[in-house]
Parts: sequence; C-alpha cells; structure tokens
Amino acid sequence: MASSLFLVTARSGSKGVPGKNIMKFNDIPSLGMRIISAQKSGVEGDIVCSTDSQEYADIARHYGAQVPFLRPPELSTSEALSIDVILHALDWLEKNQNKTYECVYLLEPASPFCRPSDILAASALLAKPHAQSVVTVRHSEPNPIFVSPLESDGRYPFLGSRLAALKDTRRQAFEDQYTPSGLLYCSKIESLKEYRTFYTDRTYAIISDRFHSIEIDTPFDYQMAKTAWDSNLIEKHHWLGGKP
Repeated sequence: MASSLFLVTARSGSKGVPGKNIMKFNDIPSLGMRIISAQKSGVEGDIVCSTDSQEYADIARHYGAQVPFLRPPELSTSEALSIDVILHALDWLEKNQNKTYECVYLLEPASPFCRPSDILAASALLAKPHAQSVVTVRHSEPNPIFVSPLESDGRYPFLGSRLAALKDTRRQAFEDQYTPSGLLYCSKIESLKEYRTFYTDRTYAIISDRFHSIEIDTPFDYQMAKTAWDSNLIEKHHWLGGKP
C-alpha cells in the first residue's frame, strides 16, 4: 500500500479562464507544474490525474502522472464538488487496482506555484499524531475588521460604527488573520471520508506568500501570475529543470 495519493484534478472546459489548467509558464503547463512539484517533494506516493479530457490526460502522462481513468461527466461540471472527485478517485483505485492510501494530497493546477518544499512541510505536519489535515493559508488583506456588507439602497453604515468602537485603527494594531490560499490541501483518508472536508478542529496550516499563493480564477489572476513569474517573484528553479 502506498501511503500517499497525490491527486491532480484537472477538469477541462473552464468558462472563466478557458484552458486555465494547462496555461503555460516557460512552456510548462500548470498541470505539469503540479506533477513536477509532487515528484520533487521527496514524499513517496502515487501521482494520479483525475481529468475528463484526453488531451489533459496525455499531458499528465508526459510529466509522469498516472491517468488510469477519465472522470465521469457528472463529476466534470463546474458544480461538481472537490470532495466527490476525490472520493471517486479513491474508490476507483481501490476497486480496480486494489490500491488504498493513508492520506491524499489535492493538487489543483489553477494554483500552479506550489513548491516541493510546501508539500514536504505539509507531510511533516500531517504526520503529527493528532493531525487530521493540512491546508495552506495566506495573510488576509485587508483585515476582516475592515470588511462589511452594503445595504440594498447602497448605504454603507456598518464599517463606520464598527471602527468607531475601536480605540486603535492602525493596521499594526490588529492580530494577523489568514484565509485559505488554495495552494495545497492534504488529509488523512479516514478523516476525509468521515467529515467530507479538509477543515476540522485538527487542521493545521502552512503560511504561503501572496505570490506563490496566486489562484487563477479570472483573466486578471492569470495576468498576475504571469507578471509574478516574469518578474522573478516566483521560485522558478523548481520547475525549469523539468522532470526530476
């Protein structure tokens, strides 16, 4: 039994950013970048790509991942839940290849800049006796204290009353807050099946910087990712060497 499954989820047909899972950085598709990071992490496990596209399957195999199945149509829509995609892969591998795992790493190509060291750090945290899962987070900007809704008529009353109650509104006066970055999720299989989420009271977090945490959901996100890459704000050496 391999202890870990690296599951690269690469659905085709994105409407917001067409082809976002295979967008290239120095001719390396984001799908391939996720595979390379898993290979170079030093964490042993099977790397499997779950995709509905034969084109994406060929790319994944080129970079060294297994693609033993194509994802069924009902799990290939924008409404499909990640947990159902993960459980489908686990069930398929157990029934068809007699493979079971202790933990799973979810690697989404829309967050291409996950480094091998991020995966290794997550593995170390997940090995803690009481850990159930590990996620990556980044600093929340702005601090949630400065975020509030609008009234239906356009008035913005909530923030002012909230700030008036504070003695100090300087940024440095507030405790750091964090939000999930989407860079990496991993969980022990037993916990994931029980809770159907990566978030429990025994979830640990790894802090990632804003540049490596870029998640491509809009054309603007992609431009940000390209700018960060071209400006050497990304540790490109992890991928420019190609396959290990």
